[in-house]
Amino acid sequence: MAAPLAGLSSSIHDLAGRSSAFDRLMSFAAQDLIFVVLLVFAVLWLRPDGLRAGIAAGAGAAVALVIAGIIGDIHYVARPFIAQHYTPLFVHADDASFPSDHLCALGAIAAGAWFSVRLLGLATAAVAVVVGFARVYAGVHDVADVGAGFLIGAACGTAVWYGLRPLMPLVDRVDAELQRAGLRRRSASVQ
Repeated sequence: MAAPLAGLSSSIHDLAGRSSAFDRLMSFAAQDLIFVVLLVFAVLWLRPDGLRAGIAAGAGAAVALVIAGIIGDIHYVARPFIAQHYTPLFVHADDASFPSDHLCALGAIAAGAWFSVRLLGLATAAVAVVVGFARVYAGVHDVADVGAGFLIGAACGTAVWYGLRPLMPLVDRVDAELQRAGLRRRSASVQ
C-alpha cells in the first residue's frame, strides 16, 4: 500500500515547476485556502441549529491537532522535500510530515459542518481535497499524510459531536442566552 501512495505522491509533485501560474495557485491553495473555514464557522453561527456543529468542528479540530502533534512526536516522518532532497514550492519547517495538520483541521470542520448542513460539510471536504492535493503538489506532504490527517480530523469532529450529547442541556441554555442577547439567530424553540 505504501508504494502505490508514494508513487502517487511523486506523480503529483512531479507536476510542480511546469507552470509558474499553476505553481502560484497551488502555493496559495496549500497555504491560504484553509482560511475558507472562517466562512464555514460563520454559516454555522448564523444557523439556529449550528452551535453544536460549530463546537464539534472547532473542538474536533483542536483535538485532532493535539493528536497529530503526539503522533508526530512519537513517529517522526520526514517531509518529502527533506527525505527526497528537493526545494518545496514555499518555505516550510522541517517538522513531522505525518499526519497533515491542515487536513486534520479540515477533516474535523467538515465532519462538524456535516451534522448541521450536509452541503456545507461536503463543500468543506472538497476544499480539503484541493488543499491536500496542493500540499502534495508543493512537496510538503505525501498522499498518506493528507489522507490520514483528514481521517483523524473527521473522526475527532464526529467524536466531539456525539460526545456533546450529554451536555446538550447546557449547550441549549448557552445558545438560548446568546439568542436572547441577539448574538445568535433565534430558533423556533426559543421564545
